[in-house]
Amino acid sequence: MKGLTPRRFGIGCAALTAAFLMPLLALQAQGNLPLRSGAWRGDGLALTLGGLQGVCLFDLSQNPPQQSGYLQETPFDSGGISTLAWSSDGTRLAVARYDGVISVWDLQTQRKIAVMRGHIGSVNGVAFSPDGTLLASGGDDSLLRLWDAATGALNGALPKHRSRIQAIAFQPDGAQVISGGVDNLALLWIVATGESRANPQPHGGPINAFAPKPDGTLYLTGSSDTTVRVFGPNGAPQNTLRGHKTPVIAVGWRGDQVISASLDGEIITWEGETILTRSTLRNPPVHLVFSPEGTRALLIGISRTAQIISLSEGAILTDITCTEQP
Repeated sequence: MKGLTPRRFGIGCAALTAAFLMPLLALQAQGNLPLRSGAWRGDGLALTLGGLQGVCLFDLSQNPPQQSGYLQETPFDSGGISTLAWSSDGTRLAVARYDGVISVWDLQTQRKIAVMRGHIGSVNGVAFSPDGTLLASGGDDSLLRLWDAATGALNGALPKHRSRIQAIAFQPDGAQVISGGVDNLALLWIVATGESRANPQPHGGPINAFAPKPDGTLYLTGSSDTTVRVFGPNGAPQNTLRGHKTPVIAVGWRGDQVISASLDGEIITWEGETILTRSTLRNPPVHLVFSPEGTRALLIGISRTAQIISLSEGAILTDITCTEQP
């Protein structure tokens, strides 16, 4: 970005693959807004950060990037924002809370348009269907719920997990939802019927992350058993990637390459079963989300700071403050 000098960030890189340099941000929360969750818009040009009482919106196409809004969401005693999800067209945001409530916001008007209540305990995963008509959610009560995204009406509650659900994703065609949790199972749900089936090779630990490939041919699971697994669209096992030493907390795609991150801050790029690059963050994150194109990562740590890093350069270009806006 013109006029900005990159600063080195705490990431040790070894033989990282070439990727174009993207803006690298450090987003500093202040006051009563500790950061707890984050999500990228599908085009990678905007993101949201969830805190104790609300959500900050950021426009990454600006130079320097600008906070474009603040959504006041929760009462102080709700526990805060647990997870976030954009609609595929970028016009709506699902905001899930630790008290089990989910809200859908219109981002053009920055107004709440639907509220979903029914979960007992925290909502840990939420996702819009590709066409934006449905919202899937899962949480501490072990139920996968499907909602009408426009009205907030409950379409169904699916009780096949034996314990807490931690991650949810729609397949790109919208016909199936993938859910994973502390019972070590990844379940594929048929949206039209509510039927489910488990992957034939369960993980040896809780499932923390999913990443369907954009073309719908494969999807990834990341687990506390330290492995990443690759499955076909109907759950057929394709590959198991071993290289991490601690629980895998994020997975993603960069073209045909797989990227994964673990709790100790290690980020690995894979070509098939071969490790192409391995890097380690100086300050391991509590929460990490790869950007849609797979060249950046949003990091949220134990402080009131989130950071965006380049997976190839590890530099920070600018700092941004997340503030409440009345």
